[in-house]
Amino acid sequence: RLCCVSAQITKGYLNKYSTAHSTKNWVDQLPSAVSNYNSSYHTTIKMTPNEAEKSGEGRHEIRNTALERS
Repeated sequence: RLCCVSAQITKGYLNKYSTAHSTKNWVDQLPSAVSNYNSSYHTTIKMTPNEAEKSGEGRHEIRNTALERS
């Protein structure tokens, strides 16, 4: 489920970029979209994915949240 949410958010970012720049060449923007997603605060885990990856604490929070929702 969390994977699907991150994919939807990334897709939305790429769609907005493509519309704003009148281009369909979204592939070049994929690294930026992923970086923006991973740098954004997530209320579910109460930190950014980058912080979760660095701390190790976030992994437990993400796993527990995913288990609660499934």
